[in-house]
Parts: sequence; C-alpha cells; structure tokens
Amino acid sequence: MAVSDTSLGEHEAAVLERLRERYTSAGYTFATSIDEMQLPVEFGGYVPDAVASRGDQHVAIEVKIARRPSFQFMPLTRLREIVEQHPGWTFSVAYTNADDLEAGGVAPASSQSINKRLAEIEKLSKTGFLRAAFVMAWPLLEAIAHGPLDQSDIRPLKPGTVVQSLIMEGHLTASDGARLRDLIKLRNQIVHGNLDVEPSQEDVEFMLQTIRSIA
Repeated sequence: MAVSDTSLGEHEAAVLERLRERYTSAGYTFATSIDEMQLPVEFGGYVPDAVASRGDQHVAIEVKIARRPSFQFMPLTRLREIVEQHPGWTFSVAYTNADDLEAGGVAPASSQSINKRLAEIEKLSKTGFLRAAFVMAWPLLEAIAHGPLDQSDIRPLKPGTVVQSLIMEGHLTASDGARLRDLIKLRNQIVHGNLDVEPSQEDVEFMLQTIRSIA
C-alpha cells in the first residue's frame, strides 16, 4: 500500500514531536518553525527541520524519511560541515522509515519483560549463539528508549535513533554511545543477510552489560 504525501507529512510531524519530548526532557528548548534570519549567516540559507537549544549549545536537526522522494538542499555531509564549523552548533539527522506508518504501534515493555528477555539472551550468549544474542539485544535497547514516551504513541525506532535517545536521556555516556553506533553496522549486516560476519564475545558482552546498567 502506497503511503501518501499527507501521511508522510504527518509522519514527519510525529517524528518531530517525539524528538521534542526527548529534547525538552533533557532541558532543551525545541523549535520547528525556524526563522532563517535567526540562524548563523554561515548556514547560507539552510534551515533545519528543528533546532534544539540549551544555553549556548544548539542542535540543527534534519529528519530523513526513507522512501520519500524529496529535493535535497545539499548532501548531509556538507550540511554537517557547514553547521558544525559554527561555534556552539552540532548537526543531527533523525532517520526514520515510512514503513513505520504501516507497521503500527509498538506495545510498551515493562522492566520485568525486559529483564526476562535479557536472561534469555544471556543464556544464548553463554551457549555460543552469539549472532542470535547480539541481534536480540537491540530490541531491548529500543524498549528502554521507548520508556519516557507517551505510551499511546510508541513507534518503531531506527537503531541510530535508539542510541541517540539513550544518550539524551542520560542512560548512555557519549563514549558508550559511539561504540554502539559502531556496532549498528555489524547489526545491519547480520539482519540484512550477511552470513559471514560474527559478533565477538566482547561485542555481545558490551551490549548485555549496557542493557543491565540501564534496564
């Protein structure tokens, strides 16, 4: 079933509202109606989808929805260079998928459910099923990241969004978040059919230790 432009617009608005919740809970102000004249002139006319500000720190946020054909102002890598050359500014891309519109909501997970699944994954790891343990650990991180959201509007999150959310909510340090982001590449290779890659025991234990510390 094709997803209409209207639905995509509604989806982007929903993504921005979820980002608003996360940023404001972390002490940021969050704006989606951005006046170009209030942005650094070095941005050269680029207006992000949203700006989160806390003190003299600002985050320019771009929402990217898969399967939506759209004009790209300029490559994201170039936008990041332009934004982050300006003191106090960072650039963040919130990736999401139009398929989420068709996937429906996600049931909230209790701490009891998370710990039960964690115990199952620990057994897999101990018995050498590292690929299964590694892949199954990611939904637990997502369930934890869903925690502060309005329970009536929980939608699937991309792994990168999960990691960013956990950092913003104070569950992860920046260094642990960076390591998880590196592991997203390995996770994607496994779930998308690369049968020749294998997580290390250290990778799996890092995932499990992270979940234990924040569950």
